[in-house]
Amino acid sequence: PVATFIDSHLQNDPIEPEKRKRSIDGDVKIETKPKPVITEVNKMVKNNQLTRVFPFGINVNRLKVSAESLQVPMEVVNEISSADFVLTVKSKTGPKSKVSQLAKSHNLSMHVIGTQESDDITKFIRRYFKLSVSDEAIEEESAKETRLACKKALDESRFVELAPRPHHLRQIQHQIAREYDLNSMSVGEDPNRRLRIYPRV
Repeated sequence: PVATFIDSHLQNDPIEPEKRKRSIDGDVKIETKPKPVITEVNKMVKNNQLTRVFPFGINVNRLKVSAESLQVPMEVVNEISSADFVLTVKSKTGPKSKVSQLAKSHNLSMHVIGTQESDDITKFIRRYFKLSVSDEAIEEESAKETRLACKKALDESRFVELAPRPHHLRQIQHQIAREYDLNSMSVGEDPNRRLRIYPRV
């Protein structure tokens, strides 16, 4: 069914198409399909382990980019009724705050981070999914974040700022931006110095 195929494709878990052959006498033979390769993330989705997050007072694009760059099975949802938990910032919380009341009324746990800066979001995701924090993992994450930002800058024709990074990682990010034929510059002061990527004029 076309609808099933499209739904699977949109969920990043495409169904292999069937190959059919009709013989001279009119019989239809369906060829055996090779077993599809299933990634760890897709396994989690199939096993209903996809984590659905409702952000409150947090930049949705930053949250999505961080989740994508870390390749975690996280989905950002617009309806709190679809969420597994609420993610918010400290400034929005309090016993009588709107977010606290929302979480309580929907019987959801609430995770609180310091700020909605990319660095704090990334730290939370790392902690929640128990990701390794080796130098190689951080460098790979930084490179993925940069590539996603480059694509966003090209698609939307606007500048995109990355999470704060130390000097040696920013050098790698500058190189990636050049590969995409984009301009880049470091802005801010350490420890919040970060890369800004923008299309060439």
